Amino acid sequence: MNEILKIKMILEDIGIEINIDEKNCDDIDLTEYIEDSMEFMEFMMNVEEEFEIDIPDECMSLEAIKSLNGFLNIIISCKEEQKKDGLNSKL
Repeated sequence: MNEILKIKMILEDIGIEINIDEKNCDDIDLTEYIEDSMEFMEFMMNVEEEFEIDIPDECMSLEAIKSLNGFLNIIISCKEEQKKDGLNSKL
């Protein structure tokens, strides 16, 4: 499943509907949809679980989700960094 669709699914799981798909992936400000700190924390925990990553503390902010595309870049960077760390620990 595409990362954008995973984000959409995570948001739907916490009761937030957004109108995006893999073909119509205009950048959106997720803070317009996530209304409070409880939704934000639930969203971030679900992202970590779904993508099997640990999001660094400096990325655990509303600023990090102002841009969907920017947030997807954070997810991809975390995945790559953790993959690299996993390879280094096996050496």
